[in-house]
Amino acid sequence: MGAKLGALITGLTRIGGMIGLIIIAFMVLATMADVTMRYFFHRPIAGVIEYCGILLPVTVFLGLAATQQASGHIGVTLFLHRLSPQGRAIQEIINLLLCLAFALALASQTWKGAMYAYAIKEYRYGVIGQDIPVWWAKIAMSIGFWMLSLQYLLDIGNKWSQWRSGRYAPKPTSPESQKGIL
Repeated sequence: MGAKLGALITGLTRIGGMIGLIIIAFMVLATMADVTMRYFFHRPIAGVIEYCGILLPVTVFLGLAATQQASGHIGVTLFLHRLSPQGRAIQEIINLLLCLAFALALASQTWKGAMYAYAIKEYRYGVIGQDIPVWWAKIAMSIGFWMLSLQYLLDIGNKWSQWRSGRYAPKPTSPESQKGIL
């Protein structure tokens, strides 16, 4: 994959991760303020619970690509240490292709759902007596899946070029290499 395209995908992934972090910080501060107002002044802040409930999935889905970029997803490496470096590279590329197919299916379906939610201006009725729009959160979730798909494409391109050039160096996964971690 081209260096400029790779840098663009990496930048978008980082932006998505940063937006997720900012939203989490907002949710923590808003919840702290709500709890403080509720228990000390008996005046909760209207809408905090509802908006935090809508923002939580947004943080998760916008952070998926950043987690993939950092190799932060959980992986099972039961038999990987028995594969040759070439076999391991092929296995990782196959895994990434399967993950890409799944992420693209989710991105497509969530995009359709988000566009429908936008068309009908989907909302959630809150305790505060106002309609809280949720269509924008569904769009953000879909964007997160599209970003994850782009990150998978970048990872596949990188693994492929490493494998083809003979520069592939797998991370150690044998039980012996894990000694001292826990």
